[in-house]
Formats: sequence, C-alpha cells, structure tokens
Amino acid sequence: MTSHVVLIGYGDTGHTAAGVLRAGQAFSELVVVDSDPARVVLAARCGASAVLGGGAEAETLRSAGVCRAAQVIVTVSDDMSALRITAAVRRLNSSVKITTSVREGRWRELALCVGADQVLVTEQLVGRSLGLSVRRTRRCGQELQLDGELVIAQRRVRRPEVGLALAECDPLVLAVIRDGTRFWRDDKALGRLRPDDRLVALDVAG
Repeated sequence: MTSHVVLIGYGDTGHTAAGVLRAGQAFSELVVVDSDPARVVLAARCGASAVLGGGAEAETLRSAGVCRAAQVIVTVSDDMSALRITAAVRRLNSSVKITTSVREGRWRELALCVGADQVLVTEQLVGRSLGLSVRRTRRCGQELQLDGELVIAQRRVRRPEVGLALAECDPLVLAVIRDGTRFWRDDKALGRLRPDDRLVALDVAG
C-alpha cells in the first residue's frame, strides 16, 4: 500500500473500482466522496473513509484530502459533472494524478484540457471489447486483456441470474447485450435478464 486515493462517485462503477483497488492493496488510504448519503454509508461499511458532499465543491474535496492525495478517480454518471469535478480537483492539487471516466468520447479532449491525466471512455472501452470478442475466442470465454490483472469479458447469463434486474447482479457486470443492442447497468428500459442475453463484465485474471 503506497498512496492516498480519492474516489469521487460511488455508484456501480465506483463501487467496482474500489473493489479492484482493495484487491490489489494499491493504497494507504481510500476516501470516497459522494452526494448520496446511502452510498456514503455503503462505502464506509466496505472499509473506506467516506465524505458526503458534491465532488466539485472545494470544501468537500479538502475534507477528502485531495490536496495531499497521490491519485484521484472521478467516476460519476454525468459527463458534465465529471468535467467540473476534474477541474476543481486540479485547482486544488497541481500534481495529483487524475483518472476521469466519461461515457461519450466527445468529452475526452475537454477532460484532458481541464486537468485529467487519463480519460477512460466507457462506450469505446466496451465497444472495443465486443469487437475484439468476435476476433478472439478462448476456451474460457471471450476476453479483452486490459492490463496484467483486469479484463473485460462477455459471457452468457447464468441460470441464477435469469429474471434478475441488472442492479441485482454482481457489481462487476457493466452492461447487457440484447438483440444486438447494448444496455448500460442503470438503463431502466432493460427490464429483467433473459436466458439469451449476454453480459459484459469486469473480471480479474489469474
């Protein structure tokens, strides 16, 4: 454990990111920031320090220790909010490494301009994994290797998952492919999982 990490946004993506960080013991302290009291309580129950407040508010960021953090991860559901938060973090700490997640690729360059060091575009990430899954077939499934530990995999719905809402599944599940259409985890139009659905999920290799 080597660094102080601030994670802003504790929805499904943030929860998953925190789990991967904990598994790799990649921090000396993890502080979660979220404006939802229920999510703050959940983060605390999972072992993180938690701060209730808006991620773009200077007072909230100072309370989370952004000024001394080595890394900040911004993972909120709204891209404009992600940009505002990134800019606010950069104003408080000129040297911290900021990783920002946005859904749409059109925001990538602007996120870099306002202070992000690394921008992950979730639509492109999942889309690329799906394209490569057609080209690369392995005995254990269809996977895209992202680094030494983390992979994105496309798999069938398991029998106990049939009939569940996606929010009731493992938080590592990112999206559903149904009849050629991708549905994100928080898409209310998806409904319940069907036996012929395909799930796009994060997994840890090894």
